[in-house]
Amino acid sequence: MTPPDPIAHVRALHASFEARTGYPIRWNVHRERQWSEWCRWADWEWTDADLARVIAYLRSQIQAGKRNEGALKFDNLIGSPDRFEEDLNLAKESAKASRLYRPKPQPTPPPSQGLPSLDEAKEWAAKLKEKL
Repeated sequence: MTPPDPIAHVRALHASFEARTGYPIRWNVHRERQWSEWCRWADWEWTDADLARVIAYLRSQIQAGKRNEGALKFDNLIGSPDRFEEDLNLAKESAKASRLYRPKPQPTPPPSQGLPSLDEAKEWAAKLKEKL
């Protein structure tokens, strides 16, 4: 749904982009058009929160060495709404995966004095295999 004042909306998104990326870029007619196309791509459903999510996700990927700094360039992020949509989906999946991830508890070796017996070691190894 188109906001009441689309120009104010895209200007606010532009300011958010600059603040979140740290890349001050000129506001002009060309960028206004790109922002409007970006908004229309998703029928005005994308929000500042979506923009923040994607930028944070890309920053984490850059830090992990999986993406390069160019992923945050205006033309790559806003000028290509199809890429933004893909990155938004990846960011959402990544957030889901990190919430669902729970490391499996590892069994502790049986208490004993010194080395366990062969039977104790085999029993402990079998328990460990079951847990993995």
